[in-house]
Formats: sequence, C-alpha cells, structure tokens
Amino acid sequence: MVNAEQRAPAGAVAEPAEAPSPPVDLDLNPRVFMCEPDGSNMKPLLDLPEYTVQGTPSWSSDGRRIALEAWRSALEETNDDSKIVVVNADGSQPRILATVECQVSRRVETASSSGAWTPTRASG
Repeated sequence: MVNAEQRAPAGAVAEPAEAPSPPVDLDLNPRVFMCEPDGSNMKPLLDLPEYTVQGTPSWSSDGRRIALEAWRSALEETNDDSKIVVVNADGSQPRILATVECQVSRRVETASSSGAWTPTRASG
C-alpha cells in the first residue's frame, strides 16, 4: 500500500488505466437525428427500428423531404446492401424506394459519394 508520502522511483512509468467498455446494450450504430436549431429536442428522424444503420441524409430542394440510406445490420446487411429511404422532413411517411445497387444510384454515388435530389419536370 502506498501512502501520500511515498513516491514512485525516478524514471518509473505509470501504467495507463484500462478504458471502460461500453455497456453491452449501448447502440453505437450511426443514425439520422432531428433537433431544434439550439440542439434541444433531439430525436431520431426515422421510426424504422429494423434499419439500425442510417446515413448520408440529403434534403430536397423544397425542404419537404429527406432522402438517406439505411440498412438492417440484424440481417447482416452492410452499406453495399443499403436502401434509399425518403421521409417527410418531420420523419413521417418513410418510403423505401430502392437499393443503392440500382444503376441510377451507382452513378450518383460515384459522382458525389452521397445521393442528390434532381429538379422535377413541369407537367404539361
């Protein structure tokens, strides 16, 4: 036992403390969250619990929708298996549109590494 008056020998190196492990039930998967401009009222954007990994959100030009990629890690999906999800800006009405493997998405992914919205054509 070392008391306050005892000191380590000169040149001795203290052992680094072992970093604590995160709790087993801690979810470390990336998700998309929404909050107020001051950071308050933070909540997940999507209520799709099976899609545990989410990323690369992109707002529509009119600000009404958000597109993002998501996949189901419980099914051993990876980013290569990700789906394109479009959701209203408030998180309502999520729609799973396509997989990232479709040709259009591959071109967008190659060009910018994340999805992008395009203007809609006027009907008439």
